[in-house]
Amino acid sequence: MKKIFLLCWGLLSLALPAILNAENLVDTTGAIITNVRVPTSTLFPTSAEVKWSTDDHSDSRVLYYSGVSTAAAITLERCDGGGYVTSHCVVLRNLVPATTYQFKVESMNTSGLDSHLSGFSFTTLSSTSGGGSSETGATTETTTVEGATSTTTNSSSTFSNTESGSETTYLDVIAPYIVSFGTFWESDGRIRASAVFSEPMSEPTLIAQNIFIMNSSTGKILAGSVNRYSGNLSVDYVTTSAAEYNMDYQLIVKSTVTDLYGNRLIRDYFSPSFRRAVDAGTLTTSSQTSTTTQSTTYATTTKTTYAAATTTSTAATSYGTLEVLALDQSGKVLPGTYLYMYKATTISGSYTSFSGKTDSTGIYKISVPTGNYVVEAHSPSGRNDLAKPPAKTVSVLSGAGTTVTMQFSLPTKTLTGSVKYSDGSPVKDAGLSVYSVERGTFINAPVESTGAFVIQVSAGAWKVRVYAKNESGIWSNSGLEQDVNFSDGSAETKFLTFTLPLPNAKLTVIAVDENGVPVKNAGINVSTARTSSTHYNQFAATDSLGKVTFSMIPGSYTLRGTVSLDASLNNPPEQVVTLASEGSQSIKLIFAKKTEITTVAVSGKTTKDKVLLGDVSVFAWSDDGGVAESRSNSEGFYAFRLKRNTKWHLSAGKIIENRPYKSDEQILDITDQSLVREVAMHAENVILPSPESVTKAATEHIVTQTTDGARMSIFPSAVSAPSVTVEVRPTIEAPSQAGAQVVSTVYDITVKDQAGKEVTNLASSAEITLPYSESDLKDNGIGEDDIAPSYFDKKTGSWVRLADFMIDKVNNRTIAKVSHLTRFAIVAPADVTPPSGPTRVTFAKAAGGRNQLAWTNPAKDFDHSKIYRSTLRGTLGDIIVPETAETSYVDVNATSGKIYYYTVRSVDPAGNESVNTEQVSGVGNSVVAAALVSQVPESGDIGYILEFGQRSDNIKLLQIKLRDLGFYPEGYVTGYFGSLTRAAVIRFQDKYKAEVLTPAGFSRPTGMVGSYTAAKLNQL
Repeated sequence: MKKIFLLCWGLLSLALPAILNAENLVDTTGAIITNVRVPTSTLFPTSAEVKWSTDDHSDSRVLYYSGVSTAAAITLERCDGGGYVTSHCVVLRNLVPATTYQFKVESMNTSGLDSHLSGFSFTTLSSTSGGGSSETGATTETTTVEGATSTTTNSSSTFSNTESGSETTYLDVIAPYIVSFGTFWESDGRIRASAVFSEPMSEPTLIAQNIFIMNSSTGKILAGSVNRYSGNLSVDYVTTSAAEYNMDYQLIVKSTVTDLYGNRLIRDYFSPSFRRAVDAGTLTTSSQTSTTTQSTTYATTTKTTYAAATTTSTAATSYGTLEVLALDQSGKVLPGTYLYMYKATTISGSYTSFSGKTDSTGIYKISVPTGNYVVEAHSPSGRNDLAKPPAKTVSVLSGAGTTVTMQFSLPTKTLTGSVKYSDGSPVKDAGLSVYSVERGTFINAPVESTGAFVIQVSAGAWKVRVYAKNESGIWSNSGLEQDVNFSDGSAETKFLTFTLPLPNAKLTVIAVDENGVPVKNAGINVSTARTSSTHYNQFAATDSLGKVTFSMIPGSYTLRGTVSLDASLNNPPEQVVTLASEGSQSIKLIFAKKTEITTVAVSGKTTKDKVLLGDVSVFAWSDDGGVAESRSNSEGFYAFRLKRNTKWHLSAGKIIENRPYKSDEQILDITDQSLVREVAMHAENVILPSPESVTKAATEHIVTQTTDGARMSIFPSAVSAPSVTVEVRPTIEAPSQAGAQVVSTVYDITVKDQAGKEVTNLASSAEITLPYSESDLKDNGIGEDDIAPSYFDKKTGSWVRLADFMIDKVNNRTIAKVSHLTRFAIVAPADVTPPSGPTRVTFAKAAGGRNQLAWTNPAKDFDHSKIYRSTLRGTLGDIIVPETAETSYVDVNATSGKIYYYTVRSVDPAGNESVNTEQVSGVGNSVVAAALVSQVPESGDIGYILEFGQRSDNIKLLQIKLRDLGFYPEGYVTGYFGSLTRAAVIRFQDKYKAEVLTPAGFSRPTGMVGSYTAAKLNQL
């Protein structure tokens, strides 16, 4: 008779790492398991039922081991109705006839306390036998199993305990697995790739025959050696020679690697691919600061490419030991503490990260490359009474051990108060958030229906903010925030009162198409202007009747309606609505159908360095709320249709080897004629971080962080699956739109279960951190108080502001709580308000009878002026001066005897153009062509320094050079150094940065022509 040993579990909501640690858990307050049995009435040749009882309502699991395979299998079928029960039943199918099995049962109660029993066995019937008619049963006895007491039923050979002395023994048959991979690059180009296992492994199997690095393209194995760390819990493989450039490599760990009990890995493992790159996108590490970089990812099937670091240092990578001790408030060890450790290099932006959990002694220990590490500690599951300690930075030295103690505390400070309206009535749908910059702690507290709240916090400074719990609630605000500071020491209480303006104005919006048919799931956004002293923003989707009602604070608002980008409807023009106190308004938004009559074809090519570039995302948005999206085909051609008689903004983006390429924004005045526009891509002076993914048990705290600081933190049991993979993927493929300007990197955040199915909604809130740059905000005329983390709602085609967030101005990041997953970014209200037009525009005759214009520029919201000239009254005509900061202009190219009509317009820093239509006119005089040519130098060296706002012949030479070299697609030779010329200089400096920026000590383009830039231009 063949014997198959079997271990049975059924608590499917727990992950395999928890299973691995089950034998070390002794919980005297868990459910007591009794009467474990296999009824003969349900025992068959190929199936059986395992039953047991508990004294507490519990979930259950059954795991079994088959001798045909080295892996333990988990049954997926319950026969007790599922959930938390006291009478348990699990079905095992596809068994082998006449075979002995060994199994283990485990139950976890509703408090998360775990109990387990193992060592039981039964034998399936032969294929010629039928099923029994009654339960096997003989005598009942009490047996001590793994430190717990349980009543089991002894019978014939079909069911027995496997005993060793007086105690039942347990055979470990759980298959180990790989938790994470890491890739290090030595300074001489050798590869050091690592793997971390779920448990200590058998040393004789950790050899080069089982663990090696392979060239993914050729299949060649690179010679090297295996090193073992942390009691055989992790290994690395180091190649003996340098890797080739621009080739893909993978670390391979064969399933022949076993744990201490002889259980093999559940499969062969292949790490994500990595390469040693030498292109412009390579991340480099200074020999003065570090000799290695690491890219870490977790064991998933996603293929990830790593940018390797190069360095001039000849020193080999060195290692030390990092040991973290977690203590509770009284100094006792704290098992199960979640740890996240990482180090950042300011030069390369690359980083090394690890995560783990303290053992029963409160310690987590790991071997890591030398360097400075940031250590964060998060409380164990179920310990919500503890206050998170501040993160610590520690140094790990070569060959040495570094110990850091992370001690939690009890929150002894009380923050209490109320949230009410200005008339004294309570706010019933409010939430409260508190945030500590020092600790990085973001906590929510409930607000009672009376408006009262109370929350316990620790000492230090806290930001306190009130928000509307319902995303489409009856009120919204972005400025209701207060600061509070608690001293160190004993208990302390502070009171806060939040008073909201009374939302006693009603606004009903009805969305319909041209035929009056309701438009369901249209996004309706009501917001104040960015220039308002207080910002309010509400968003809701229309119901099946196309209707949504808002309760608003009296005032003036901009109303916008949106539908998904692939809908057959145009977004309606935005409207301004003024709501009076206790007033009520109803507004109908008409979404017109996209037809050839209402739209115009816009098409063109997407290029990079004058060469066609395919697969580029092309976006367009209009000032009145329209949005359109296209993608160029493989040959580099795009096309879409845009609404007529509307001003549109056109831009495009694509990521090439982690470097974003973007186009300058073009303004399209759509009339009734089709347009062809080339979209030229140029490299941005940044490298986007590589996507990062982490795979862990869903019962653990999971942190996934990119090199720029974007982070997703998912708390235990937020996903009902054994394990999950969390990925943070930076992208630039996200359009701005009217009322919403994207001012950060965009991140696609996905969570997938063990089967690869995407999870879009979480059982509890997760925490998302998005970084921002103060200089980028300033360049866009935006302040930190203007921004808000937002998500893109595909269903409504709109950026939607998150309700529960904080802005950390010290660390330049936003932190928000989310329960659904999609695309996230930091968004600010888009400046779509045209500036005031120039005043006192006059026409006169200059010397030689030339036409001369003079005007006064606006005092605020002004960047430059633009001049149009036409031969028809009431028509703008052609742009003859694209940008000037002067207050006068002489037209040297006016034909004698012709009447010309001139319009001078203002342009603000956001590119909005004034809408004034007033014209001045005059008759041109004869001008010799040579007079025009003489003003444009044909050759000569460009002088320096040239910068924004200057006007000279040198700048004309600069514009000619940039135009001829392809960096200045507008091509205007005006002699004025304006925004277009500065953008062209930036593109030039970005391409030749090694020659014009690095020698001058700059890391980013300056937009100013200095000696190095001028020399390179003159050379070309």
